[in-house]
Amino acid sequence: MQAVIEPIIDSVLDDLEMGKWTVEEVIATLEAQQPVLLGYFFSETFDVLTDEEKPFLLYLASVIWMAVNRVHPVEETIDQDLLDNREEANWELLNEATSPRFRDRLDPFFEQTDQEDLLAFIEDSLVLDDSDEDEWKLTKEGREPIFIGLKTMVDCLTK
Repeated sequence: MQAVIEPIIDSVLDDLEMGKWTVEEVIATLEAQQPVLLGYFFSETFDVLTDEEKPFLLYLASVIWMAVNRVHPVEETIDQDLLDNREEANWELLNEATSPRFRDRLDPFFEQTDQEDLLAFIEDSLVLDDSDEDEWKLTKEGREPIFIGLKTMVDCLTK
């Protein structure tokens, strides 16, 4: 699949900011078109997330869903086997990383993807410096499952 590039992601973010669509509307579309994928974001995998992190996960998933569909509408329904296989492979890759720094542990993912801008969007969203005034408060424990969940989503949608 063609790469989802930064200008497309920025355009989706602009549309969200301007109110052309809401996260709730996108989630409803995702539920109708990709019920397994949406169900995944409500699975026990994400029980570790705080009440602030869960809506942030859905926000980021909405942006990814809209951006991917702008490049190439997703017509095939994702099944549980594909999702499980992609998630397992992503956890294995993350667990093989030895660096204590989260950002450094993501390097292998960038080496193995053709969706670099989407991964950079996810990474940048999860690695905010302390000076950022942002409404999303992320825990160190929440970053890994959010990254793996969104990376798994990207893998499934762009396979």
